[in-house]
Formats: sequence, structure tokens, C-alpha cells
Amino acid sequence: MGAWGEGPFDNDGSHDAIAGLRDVDQEAAEAHIRQVFRDVLEQDYVECYEAQGAIGVAVLLTHLDSPLPDPDIVRSAEGIELTVTAELRELAARGLRRLQNPADNEWFELWDEGGGGFGETMSRSLDRFLDALNGRSAETRPVN
Repeated sequence: MGAWGEGPFDNDGSHDAIAGLRDVDQEAAEAHIRQVFRDVLEQDYVECYEAQGAIGVAVLLTHLDSPLPDPDIVRSAEGIELTVTAELRELAARGLRRLQNPADNEWFELWDEGGGGFGETMSRSLDRFLDALNGRSAETRPVN
């Protein structure tokens, strides 16, 4: 049985995507991150596993780049030596924005199956990570 949960690190897709960043140099880590986001950005329909991986990596990037990283996320980052560049932040932000489109991704559909707007709730849960990737706090985020 695979891992499945609401948190960005509570599933197999994120575990596997993050594992590809452990004990590799900067160049290999960047190549892996680019592939994780290519799997989301270049598909007509995003499968849940790939979405989970992109979410996990994006959230990890926000915390590797933070002066006050979340202690739970620090555990997920063990063995990862990575400088978070502006290019990686932009790529991760593009990936998260892509996943917020309910029309073409399984991750959203699976959360939304139970009704009650939970797919939208999960989609909005990505906003704070988008804010961090874009270098702004939730208070300064423009209203859409």
C-alpha cells in the first residue's frame, strides 16, 4: 500500500521525487528538478503521481531557501545539498500554478471526488508555497 495524505510529503510521488535529490551534486539535482517539473508542465493531463512529486519538490525548495525552515521539512531535506536558484523557484512556481488548474489534472480530481469543494481547498493550499517561491508573503499577494 502506498502513502497518501494531505501534506506535501505524505505520498509516494513526493517521496520518490525528493529521493532523487539526495546525495547528488548541484548539477544532478537541478537536472532532476527540471525533469520533475517537465513531467507536469509538458503534459496535456497530469497524473497524480507526477503532481505529488512536483508539489513535494516545490515545497522543499521553499524551505531550503528559507532562513527559518520548518522542522518537519528539515527531516525531508536530509542528505540534500542544493542552492535554490531563481530559475528553480520560477520553474516550481509554474508547476504549482499548473496544478491549480482543475481541468486537466488527476491530483485535483482525486481530492475533489468526495465533494464539498475539497479539490479547491487543496488547490488553494498551494498558494502559500507559491507566495514563498515568488518572494512575497501571503499579506502582499495580489487578489485575483
